[in-house]
Amino acid sequence: TILGPQEVDTDMGRMSAIAVETRATWSDKNVEYQMASTVWWAPGVGIVRYLQVVGSKDGTSSVLLRLKSHSMKSQ
Repeated sequence: TILGPQEVDTDMGRMSAIAVETRATWSDKNVEYQMASTVWWAPGVGIVRYLQVVGSKDGTSSVLLRLKSHSMKSQ
């Protein structure tokens, strides 16, 4: 799902980016799991932030990645 433009924090400061969300559910050995991830894309930069949360009745786990640096490369 495209959530649209949002302002996010990175190690380079705040940036405007387009948020895209993915959700999924599955089961394994009678345990139900849910996953939600959001990727923020900045024009001319690429991925500037990524968040994934996975949960079940036993708890949740999350991963957060933020852009540390960016430089344009000449071709």
